[in-house]
Amino acid sequence: MRHITFGSFCILTSAIFTSSQLSALELNQAIESCRASNGKPAYMACKQSGGTHEACFGKARSIVQSCVKSAMTAARPKAALFSAEKLSAPPITTGKPSSAEIANDAAKSLVAPPRTVSDISAILDQQKPDPTEVAKLTATADAVVPASLKGADLADFYYKRAQARALLGRTDSLDDAELAVINASSSDYKNLGSRYEQLLMRRLRDAGQNKRANALLVKQMAMFANQSKGKLFGLNYSLVLGFIRSGDTNTAESYAARNRNLLTEAQRWPVFPIYGIAWQAIVEDGNARIEESRGRFTQAEAAYHKASIFYMNSMKTYAQWESKPAEGEAERSADWALALEGRTKVKQGRVGEGEADMSSRNRGATTMPSNYSVRLLASIKGSDTASNPDRWSPRNCSSPKF
Repeated sequence: MRHITFGSFCILTSAIFTSSQLSALELNQAIESCRASNGKPAYMACKQSGGTHEACFGKARSIVQSCVKSAMTAARPKAALFSAEKLSAPPITTGKPSSAEIANDAAKSLVAPPRTVSDISAILDQQKPDPTEVAKLTATADAVVPASLKGADLADFYYKRAQARALLGRTDSLDDAELAVINASSSDYKNLGSRYEQLLMRRLRDAGQNKRANALLVKQMAMFANQSKGKLFGLNYSLVLGFIRSGDTNTAESYAARNRNLLTEAQRWPVFPIYGIAWQAIVEDGNARIEESRGRFTQAEAAYHKASIFYMNSMKTYAQWESKPAEGEAERSADWALALEGRTKVKQGRVGEGEADMSSRNRGATTMPSNYSVRLLASIKGSDTASNPDRWSPRNCSSPKF
């Protein structure tokens, strides 16, 4: 292979990766190492098979660039994982609590939790959905398509209207989700096109059109196998749910393990401080599903608890995200994790504690339609809906994402 050609390649590779924390010496060492271990063997094998210099060099260059990128990632310092305990710790207050506060806390602890779904529903009925929020959603859901909108702007309109309709429990959200995908521009698939497809996947699942949803899932798994890999967290998670529903817990566990391994890799990514907490939420949620399906309810309870905390706190970095999740997605995911945490408590015989989780800490009930709250309640009490809560989960095929 020509020296001048590889010299040019070194300059090109250096230009691509100069934003890394590696020093110039370390970068050059990585390039030379990857050239010797991967580039030259690939080039020689290609030439021996009858390939042209241009074709073989292009193949070798791609291999070396991937090798150098991996080496650079491995050389970055590993970020610490987020701590659910620290995120959920109560604020530090000065001074001792007053006697009135102590008495109030004691009284609360002695109140017997509700014992039936009807009891909990009665409590939630007192916490009516916020009329202002519902009015805003309704206005967006009923908006007429402006005649002047085309292309990407039209796709964005359908995407936002689909979200509003979904939050109101309307089935016509599926139609809008499809129109968002159809009108999406191919120029920004990573941030927009894939996000529209994720919303469509959720709506297709709710409509029972799993074959179409799976086709989109396979497409995205291939698309993000080597780029924007953070999107794989949500995709792997959806496969965890799918295989659990089909009774194949072993395969589901393999995808949960993929997410755990991916999280370890992601700790070295520069974007981990921004997206890491959302990725941890998805990992813990997947772990919890596996633990519960295995009958390990104590471990499932702990994982659901962490997932709920991470989901809620992930919103703190949304301003820095390239593409934000659908409206209300983090809150709904946190609510589901909390509901399922309560279900594991019930399965351990702590019925009152599990029901109390629902009646006192449900966040979605105050802003979402009543059927949303009923689904959450049913997940604890073991009704027909509860026997398959993942059918209703707002994250059953999504990617936050994330």
